[in-house]
Formats: sequence, C-alpha cells, structure tokens
Amino acid sequence: LTKAFSSGKEVKVAISDLSDDLAKDPDNILDQEVFVQVGAGYYYTEQKLFIAATHHLVRVAPAVPLSYSSKNWDFGWVIVRTDGLAVLRICDPYTLKFTDSERHCAIRWFVR
Repeated sequence: LTKAFSSGKEVKVAISDLSDDLAKDPDNILDQEVFVQVGAGYYYTEQKLFIAATHHLVRVAPAVPLSYSSKNWDFGWVIVRTDGLAVLRICDPYTLKFTDSERHCAIRWFVR
C-alpha cells in the first residue's frame, strides 16, 4: 500500500457501517459499505501505520430503497488508518456545525 501510494497510484477505501448512526431503527441496521477515494496520505515508519484522508462524502441512512429525507443525511470526510481506526469529521447540513468522532471500522484498501 505505501509503495503504491508513494509511486502515485490511486487509493480508495471501502468503509463498513459508516452510516449506522443515521439509521432510524438501530435494531434493524443494514450492512453497508462506502467506497471513497483518498487524497493525502502519510506513512509512519516506526509504527508501520498508514493514515489517509478521504475525499468529501455524503452519508445517508442505510435503507432499501435508499432515499434522502430530512435528518437522515450529512456530509464530511474520514481520516482512515490501517489499524482500522476511522475519525469522522461530519458536518450537520442544517446547522453547518462540525463534530468529530472516532470508531473502529472494517476498512478495505484498493490501489489502481
């Protein structure tokens, strides 16, 4: 991953269950995965840890069919790490206030 990134390859991540907190019914949450390209990335050689910032994304409450409605979406970006930690920097579209939160997620890394 670090070799590919340092040679200029495009990197994307798939983050599992990123929008669970938007679900209306927390007892009936759908499995979902968000695919997003990363921009800036850093490799910490001593810790052997790769950290990258995703491009901006829109989160929507998981549902079938998927649909936008009031209070079921937001936007922001995610700082992802190869140890599975994700830091979400999310903006409330109604107040334009940002909140930061951390969670461990299943993250798959793709290089092209």
